[in-house]
Amino acid sequence: MSFNPQKHLTKVKGRDYLEVKWRLVWFREEHPDYTIDTDFLILDMDQGVAVCQATISDKNNRQLAKGTKTEYKASFFDFVEKAETGAIGRALATLGYGTQFAPEMEEGERIVDSPVKFNEPRQKIINEINQIMTKGDLNRKKAQEILTKHLDKDSLKDCSLEELNEYLKILKEKNEK
Repeated sequence: MSFNPQKHLTKVKGRDYLEVKWRLVWFREEHPDYTIDTDFLILDMDQGVAVCQATISDKNNRQLAKGTKTEYKASFFDFVEKAETGAIGRALATLGYGTQFAPEMEEGERIVDSPVKFNEPRQKIINEINQIMTKGDLNRKKAQEILTKHLDKDSLKDCSLEELNEYLKILKEKNEK
């Protein structure tokens, strides 16, 4: 018996969509000896963010495809599971399972490889802040507390360039202690 994706399509925003569970059934029917491994690149329950990567390998452990998905608790209560399912779906779509029914593979108006202009000074400071939080002893929760306490801000995007510089200085001082 051959899997027929047409029998399992649902409508999402008026378009045909093949859910990840059916892509998995299709994939498993054709390749029961292949593996799908998932790894959380970021899983921060305090900040409510999960970034998962799925890797599909053949029976000889040769990697065939990868897919990555980011989800936020603010969007989904079960954001961890959504990130994992999304990563698997993207990896399967990369191999052609449901690609024609996978809106996550469409770029829409935001072309992913188009040139992007960053606010250079601002981005440079934010990168430095992130380095301190990943390499130093400060976790994101503590860094968030500092941002709220000293600058009365909830997010870096709400900070002016001057405030970002001030925040960076505070983090450097806290990290040196």
